[in-house]
Amino acid sequence: MRYLIAALLVFAFSASANEDGWFPISLKDKYVHIPITLNGIETTAILDTGTVSNYISKDFVAKHGSNLSKGGVTKIANSWDDEFYQVYNEVPIKIFDTEFKMDDLIESDLPSGDVVIGMHFFRFYILQVDYPNKQIRMLDRKSVNMKKYNNIESRVEGDHGVPIVKLSVNKEKDAWFLLDTASPLGLTIDRSLSEKRDWLRDYKTGRVTLKELNQEVEMNQLEIPMLKIGPFEIEKIATAVPDKGHSLDLRPRYEKSFSRIKGKKLRGSVGFDVLKHFIVTIEYQTGFVHISG
Repeated sequence: MRYLIAALLVFAFSASANEDGWFPISLKDKYVHIPITLNGIETTAILDTGTVSNYISKDFVAKHGSNLSKGGVTKIANSWDDEFYQVYNEVPIKIFDTEFKMDDLIESDLPSGDVVIGMHFFRFYILQVDYPNKQIRMLDRKSVNMKKYNNIESRVEGDHGVPIVKLSVNKEKDAWFLLDTASPLGLTIDRSLSEKRDWLRDYKTGRVTLKELNQEVEMNQLEIPMLKIGPFEIEKIATAVPDKGHSLDLRPRYEKSFSRIKGKKLRGSVGFDVLKHFIVTIEYQTGFVHISG
C-alpha cells in the first residue's frame, strides 16, 4: 500500500503542478508548508527532514478530530523525560491532489501547521525544495544521477534515515550537521564546540526561543560570521547555542535519541536561514545532497 501511495503521489504531482513538475509551497513562520486537506479541512503540513515520523496537531484533533481512529501510543524522549503520545490511524488526507488514509500520525504540539511530514514519506524518490521560488517537486530516482551531482559531503543515517551534511563553520571547524527543514534558524551548535572556539564570547547577540515538537527551548543567540555549505559561503548566520549545563537535545524529534551517526559526531543542525538561499535536492536512499543558488 505504501508503494502504491508513493506512486500515486508522483503521478498527482506531475498532473497538478506546472509543466516542470513544481508545486507551490509557502514559507510561513520559516517552515516549508505544503497545502493539504486533513479530515475534510483545508490546512497545511510542514516538511521536516529532521524526523522520520509523521505528526498531527493536538489543536486540530481537539477541534476536528472527534471521528479519528485511535491506534496505540508511542514513547518519545523529551529533554526532561520520556512521554507517551496518542497515535491515529486511517486519517483522511489529500496532498498533491491525491486522497488516501495515513496511519501512524502521532498527536503532538506542533510549531506550525497541522501535520508534520517526516522524510520517510518521500524516501522512494528525490525531493527538491526551491526556497527562493517557493516550490517543491518529487523526481523519480532513475531520472537523475545524484552521485554525479552531489556537491556537498553528506550521509544518511541508517536506523533513523535522516540526512546529515558536513559544513565549515567560520573557516575554523568542519563538522557534521543535521539537514533540518523544520529548524527556523540558520544553525544550532552544541555548547562544547562553541566554547572551545570562543564563539559564545565573541559572537553572542542575545537570547532566542525555539519552538519544537512538544516544547519550547530558550538558548543563546549568536551571529556566526561565515559558513561554507558545499561550494557556497554565507555571512552572518543566526545561530542558537544551549545554556551552560545543557546539551543540544535532538531527542524530541525521534523515538530514540542519537548523537553519533556512523562514527560521525553530530554538532548541531542547519536550518531555514541558511537553506532559504538555495534549491535543495535530497535523495534519501543514498544520502546524496545537491544545493544550487
